Amino acid sequence: AYSILHNVSEDKNLWDVTKIDTDKMEDFDLLVYSTPCQSFSISGKMKGLEDLRGTLFYNALEVIKAKKPKYCILENVAALAEQTFIASFVKWQRSVDQEDYRSYWSVLNSANYDIPQNRRRIFMVSIRNDANEMYSFPSRLQSVRSINSFLEDSVDERYYLDDSAVDRFL
Repeated sequence: AYSILHNVSEDKNLWDVTKIDTDKMEDFDLLVYSTPCQSFSISGKMKGLEDLRGTLFYNALEVIKAKKPKYCILENVAALAEQTFIASFVKWQRSVDQEDYRSYWSVLNSANYDIPQNRRRIFMVSIRNDANEMYSFPSRLQSVRSINSFLEDSVDERYYLDDSAVDRFL
């Protein structure tokens, strides 16, 4: 699905970050990464780095160390910046910055950026020091559209499940 959504060739998908051979990777300028949010989310078990899924950050760090992309963007649940996990997050930021990066982070709410959803997420933008660039997060937008502005007036029948498909799903 990622390849289709982002128009990226399927052969570029490395599938399992724990099995990546960085020596076989092409160089690149942008790394967008995260871990499954259940490790840090109040909807999950909140075990943080004690949860194997939470430790996938360290696999991303190995990629950062080996490939030194110009920009790295982390996105995850806002809980990373809250009391339970802030020490782990600061440790993570320092680990990236020790690889010759300067990191900027903020908790943003999609509701402040013209998206009709209240969703707080943490973003950390890390820029390799030799890029000589600074970063600032975008200001909140004044106008906020309603969910109705995103919905279509009529939707083709092919996008609806028939009764048998709904029954199988349930």
